[in-house]
Amino acid sequence: MNKQIKNILKFVLFTGIGAVLLWLVYRDQDFGELFQKMSEIQWGWLVLAIFVMMASHVSRALRWNLLLESVAPKKPRFINTFFAVLVMYFVNLYIPRLGEVTRSGVVSRYDNIPFSKVLGTMVTERAMDMLLLVLLTIVVFFVQGSVVGDFIGENPEFKAQLGFLLKWQFWLAFAAFGLIMLGLVVLVAKGMFDRYRVLAKTGEFIRSFVQGIKSIFHLKRPFAFVGHSIFIYVMYFSMLWICFPAFPGIESLGGLAALTIFVAGSYGMVAPAPNGMGAWHFMTIQTMLIYGIPESDAKLFALIVHGLQMVMLLIAGLIATIGLPLVNRERP
Repeated sequence: MNKQIKNILKFVLFTGIGAVLLWLVYRDQDFGELFQKMSEIQWGWLVLAIFVMMASHVSRALRWNLLLESVAPKKPRFINTFFAVLVMYFVNLYIPRLGEVTRSGVVSRYDNIPFSKVLGTMVTERAMDMLLLVLLTIVVFFVQGSVVGDFIGENPEFKAQLGFLLKWQFWLAFAAFGLIMLGLVVLVAKGMFDRYRVLAKTGEFIRSFVQGIKSIFHLKRPFAFVGHSIFIYVMYFSMLWICFPAFPGIESLGGLAALTIFVAGSYGMVAPAPNGMGAWHFMTIQTMLIYGIPESDAKLFALIVHGLQMVMLLIAGLIATIGLPLVNRERP
């Protein structure tokens, strides 16, 4: 089976998962009621949210450049990293997680940096994102603990699906498996299996990959890296909160409610579906219900905000895909 057919199958599979999740969320919804309420939306706030979203992408590209500078022979072009970030989101609309690999390939090609090193910096960047999300989750538990408790209590099916995470047997097996895999990776990286050609190439890739991850320890401007990381999440949060005044009945929600909804929705984004389709809607809607938002209003909010993101990522990604060879046409 060639690569193109595999990608088509992946697209069908992940899009199908997203479609099923979306259907489960909206299967009992009266769409006539939703369309009627759309006339009450103040679209100006949503336009502002688009600019905030683009500001986060600019900051992400600038932050990535800080990592790339520590592993590249020369400073990468900002336009390439910015377009690569947009391409990442664009590709993730079709095959989740493939975008991270694709953006690494874009920068590797146009700025002549070894792919494994670029991929290593991407992993470092994503690790920072996860760290910030975990910190925000802790903040939500402390300042909105009762709200989070209500969320879990009012969704027994959600708790049942994740109940295995509360069992020590799962974590013991997970830790044992992780240690075994880590040991094998270390042995391969140290060249213990270099007599096998495939493993020798794998070891070389791992060593270069680790060098990319270590880029965070060789940053020329570490405070700028931290600053961009914080700014990106501030923009993500602001993009959601700015949308509240656009919807009647939701504008009264405060900052703490917005933070809780943002964190819950962020975990929905990890679902194997285009841009967290369906899972993000579910997490966002259920959390808004806890704050007394009518279900129809919450569903309209989730549908419009997520749909707007999808459209803008699609447009921006197409522009970046077309623009990359044009801005690099005179480069060797």
